[in-house]
Amino acid sequence: LSNQYTLSEIIDGYLFCVHPVNYNDPFDCPLDPYPDSYKKIASGVRVCSFSSSSDDRLSPEKNVLMWSHYAENHTGICIEYEIGANRMDNFAMYQVQYRDEMSFRRDRYRDEMSFRRDRFFELKNYDWKYENECRIIHWDQNNIGNEKPYNLEVRKNNIRIKSIIFGLKCSETNISTIKNLIKNSNALDDISLYKMKKSCPKTKFTLEKVDI
Repeated sequence: LSNQYTLSEIIDGYLFCVHPVNYNDPFDCPLDPYPDSYKKIASGVRVCSFSSSSDDRLSPEKNVLMWSHYAENHTGICIEYEIGANRMDNFAMYQVQYRDEMSFRRDRYRDEMSFRRDRFFELKNYDWKYENECRIIHWDQNNIGNEKPYNLEVRKNNIRIKSIIFGLKCSETNISTIKNLIKNSNALDDISLYKMKKSCPKTKFTLEKVDI
């Protein structure tokens, strides 16, 4: 578990949120065509990305590419969150919409408010469809003018960890670390643990329950 934010998300109950300028795709939420006033509004936005389980074919535990690209070649973990209906006013959640061609026009918005309300932050190139991504969009006017990431406290936003899935190659040391964290925390006592297993001869994964 080399990612410094992973354990913090579990122990402290935070989601790590980033500004779109830090995305690994330069065509994701491109702000270049827009005037400075619009960019200023966007600077107050932070995004946390998830892989949705709404499509069973692309569910995280069955998605080999997701484990390979985002879980350190199957050695990491997948955290499953349950997100309730009642959340803060400056908080939204969108399923990402994938497009073959990304086209953004600066004359699309009548004013700055229409830009803020638009789903500008949920469009992505079709090449990324395998992620089946959904995004938490958090807007905070106190962060206008900077692009630094920050942590969003999940308990105040009706979000909880439902389960943790260990990758196929996750070490026993890391599994024990997570199990001990859960044992020693009253706030984490309702989390289920699973381990990825190969389903032979079929080339797919199955989940095996892990006792705490």
